[in-house]
Amino acid sequence: MANPFTSSEKTKDIGLSVLVFCIYMFAALDGGKLKFAIGYFAYLLLSALFAKKYTFSSAALIGLFPLFIPLAVHATHWHNTFTSLPITLVPFLGFSFGYLAFRNRLYFKITSVAFGLFLSIFFYSRGFNYWKSYVNFGSFNGHQKIPITPFKIQTLQGQVFDVGQNKNDIYVLDFWIITCAPCYASFPEWANWIKQYEAIDGIRFFAVNIFINNQKKGDIESRLKTYCKSDIHPATFAIGERAQIDAELGVQLFPTTIIIQGNQLLFKGNLSNAKQFLKELL
Repeated sequence: MANPFTSSEKTKDIGLSVLVFCIYMFAALDGGKLKFAIGYFAYLLLSALFAKKYTFSSAALIGLFPLFIPLAVHATHWHNTFTSLPITLVPFLGFSFGYLAFRNRLYFKITSVAFGLFLSIFFYSRGFNYWKSYVNFGSFNGHQKIPITPFKIQTLQGQVFDVGQNKNDIYVLDFWIITCAPCYASFPEWANWIKQYEAIDGIRFFAVNIFINNQKKGDIESRLKTYCKSDIHPATFAIGERAQIDAELGVQLFPTTIIIQGNQLLFKGNLSNAKQFLKELL
């Protein structure tokens, strides 16, 4: 075994580790899902290469040291970065499996690659969405059944609705804030969804804005004129009290789609899962 602290190849190996780290960090396609697979296999190959030269502790020191930068970000901003934690940890998993695979028999090598493929496919297709839903909304698929206290929302035209007051009414609420770019991006899909159910009685759709900082009502209208490119009827935009929304519904992430029937919160999650849930509900 070569000593990483005296080997002439140490500098090259450190440079290779930095290069792999940069590739991993910039592979942010598909909201980070592809980054999971790249992180696993890039570090699996890197560790297999280092296993020829170093003990595991030395290989880990050289190969994984750049990853302590995102780990430090997680440690200092735990609440805001918890969703992406699996993507940050997967290089450590790939590195460990890669080193063990190189040091063991062929079947272990095959197992390591197969395990990585399975994890990557699962994480890309469903796993990451399950994880995000659980972390942000409290369930893997958004399904809930929680009693709520009725609360009020007010349209931009001043009409007031008592959500949760009538047991036969279904309210579909999309919570957003004026500084949320993904919220504006989701409005075209939201508008198309409303059109599918506009002829059905007993279902009301509202995009509920939650005030932030010193926001005023006029800020909503000006932002919508600037950033909202979809054809959404103004009457479907409403305002909600943040303290009351937080207390009753626990909305912390934007956008969040909530479906309420009577005084029961039945769904809390993202828009695509909400569309499927409402279809099954009806």
